[in-house]
Amino acid sequence: MTDLHPRHAETARDVVRRQTDAAHAKLHLHTTFVALFEGNIELDAYTRLIQRFHGFYAPLDRAIEQTTARYPTRPA
Repeated sequence: MTDLHPRHAETARDVVRRQTDAAHAKLHLHTTFVALFEGNIELDAYTRLIQRFHGFYAPLDRAIEQTTARYPTRPA
């Protein structure tokens, strides 16, 4: 029988998603996220959440930019 769905190599995104799945599931139970998902988060709590996201993602973005800058991009 012919496989109609060709297999593909696991991407970095796939690996990160698989390895962080349990942590993400746990975050969905955090009271701040529950309030956010239910649409009843207080402004102060939302502000703190956004600040935490920024505190995490800003350094991560810089590290990714620095790492990828070392490698030439492929022409489109």
